[in-house]
Amino acid sequence: MKYLFITLSYLLSLSVVAATQTLTTKYGRIFVPDLKGWELGKNMFGMPFLYFSPQENGERSNMSFTNTGVDGELDLPSLGKNPENYHKMKKDWAETIDAKVLGFFPFKIWKNDQGHAVNEIGVEYSANGKAYVEKSYYIDCRGRLLFSKSLRLKVNEKHQSEFETLVKKMDCGV
Repeated sequence: MKYLFITLSYLLSLSVVAATQTLTTKYGRIFVPDLKGWELGKNMFGMPFLYFSPQENGERSNMSFTNTGVDGELDLPSLGKNPENYHKMKKDWAETIDAKVLGFFPFKIWKNDQGHAVNEIGVEYSANGKAYVEKSYYIDCRGRLLFSKSLRLKVNEKHQSEFETLVKKMDCGV
């Protein structure tokens, strides 16, 4: 029985390792789950890593991952107390691409499965006749700031739960 337990534990650990993407940056590593059917792009659109969903409703949802290299704590909770700067920045940006802001998601702080503080805020907008949902995640990972941004068509709601899985399971190397 003891050997069966050891063998099962070993096989389970292999499956966990195989189910993780390791994103190596000049500031360290980021570990994210390997989602079935999703593809990892590197150095695209100014982002070191972009994870693309399978195509749905004519588009692929995506999530970026950046290890900012910023050490120490930022005053991210102030974003929740005064989200007006974020709102103004998004409204100004929307004007530049002829989009319309439809609403904002409130700022919230929560802990992911590894105990890292996640600061989340988002916007919903329409452009070219389609509605989009964009969320920004600032993750304090062992004193370093990781940044992720998700983007999806509003109708591709299932991808939101996959984004949440990525952030919940995200970790960083030491």
